[in-house]
Amino acid sequence: MREELRQLCKQMRLAHVMNIYDQVPFEHPTQFLHAVLSAERSSREQGKIRRLLQKARFTQIKTFEGYSFESVSLPESVTIEELKRGSFVERKENVILLGAVGTGKTHLATAIGVEACKQGKNVRFYRVAELVSILQTKFQWASSHYPKH
Repeated sequence: MREELRQLCKQMRLAHVMNIYDQVPFEHPTQFLHAVLSAERSSREQGKIRRLLQKARFTQIKTFEGYSFESVSLPESVTIEELKRGSFVERKENVILLGAVGTGKTHLATAIGVEACKQGKNVRFYRVAELVSILQTKFQWASSHYPKH
């Protein structure tokens, strides 16, 4: 019966049910089903976040926890909470971080990106030097493949 259950879960793409179904206390079948399906959903969400974080290619995972906004100045139209929520993304606005070495730009950029991943958004992290290098390579390739008129 256990193997049949495993196969059913596999066919239905319920990858996490078998890991937790025998650990769920319940008094009523509805309570059991709710707990098992909620755990499946939670496991899927956590897996998605892990995949998004990996796809983003952060050099290190940094969060807002412990980040000091003391040396950060924001435009009057932007609050720290909006920055944390990433609401600028929905408004199709850019955020440019400027400052001297060691002022926390990379930490802040990574924390914003990590939070966006937690919200299910696709993110790709680039350092400026890396992005410039990629753009130069693309430009050189395009220049060699598309003659000027």
